[in-house]
Amino acid sequence: MLTSLYVVIMATLYIGHTWYLILLKRHARIRQVDWPMRCYDRASHGRNFVAQYTPLALILLAMVEIGGAPALAMHGLGIMLVAAALLHCHSFGFPARNSSGVAAMLLVTSMYAITMTLALAQYAGVDDLPNAPLMALLAHVR
Repeated sequence: MLTSLYVVIMATLYIGHTWYLILLKRHARIRQVDWPMRCYDRASHGRNFVAQYTPLALILLAMVEIGGAPALAMHGLGIMLVAAALLHCHSFGFPARNSSGVAAMLLVTSMYAITMTLALAQYAGVDDLPNAPLMALLAHVR
């Protein structure tokens, strides 16, 4: 199952980010300075993004995979999810005018929309929709 690959990647990202936050907090305690806590507050938002959006995305990804989506589509959706998480974590390391957080939200909501559309098409029993561009594209990939 390809979904398990993306489960491992997202779990690794979450654990790595958690360890980074632990190190920031420890550094603040040892040095008795304020800047690590300011960084900690901003960086924790990136971890929260992963915790909030990943479970539903992985459930949708598994549903689409069980329904028989092609491997190329699965990898495309998984890469969208990983890229969104990385962009969102990256956006909190910089000033508020950074647009990578917006790009991350666009990626994750697009991934949700595509997987929900594919899941609904699979539920309806549609194997090939020649008039629907996404399904026609995926039919040629198979």
